[in-house]
Amino acid sequence: MIPMNCALCGQEVVPALRRKYFDLATCPGCAQGQVALPLSAEGRSINVEYTPTSGVGKYKKPAVIRVQGTAQPAPGVRLNVSRRQWWTKLAELALGTLKTGDEIFDDYLWARGDGTEVMSLLRHESVRASLIECTAAGELTVSGGTVLCRREGEDLGLNDVNETTRAVLVMLHHLQTLQPTAS
Repeated sequence: MIPMNCALCGQEVVPALRRKYFDLATCPGCAQGQVALPLSAEGRSINVEYTPTSGVGKYKKPAVIRVQGTAQPAPGVRLNVSRRQWWTKLAELALGTLKTGDEIFDDYLWARGDGTEVMSLLRHESVRASLIECTAAGELTVSGGTVLCRREGEDLGLNDVNETTRAVLVMLHHLQTLQPTAS
């Protein structure tokens, strides 16, 4: 059997263990969102912070997940994605929204960005699926080669950390496939 490398973590995987995460071939751990933390690879890095729910009663603090990754070289991509809420309909009138043609994505998320590279990113099913998963209680932003996802909520646990990390890794993977824009 000829081994292949996981698209997200880069480790070698024999074909019998290969899994699909939408349009990406991954190792079993990355497919489940059980990403080995922290991950460092040539041209990219990732930092993961998780603060569990703390306190009691009305002073209870929600859990916070913050995952930031960088990829070099950095394409000139600017993108912000958050869950669509009642007030975003007003903001969309002024700021606009990106439409991907994916009905679930377009109905559920408010995506703002510029450049043809943004639409190139959003055409990948794995990117759209990751964004739907990880923006239920937060938002994801891309600024050049930096991807930041922040989530906050009472019920966020380690599975959510893995899910969020996988979303950032999926975005980094697809950012690296784009050609950097000339300044």
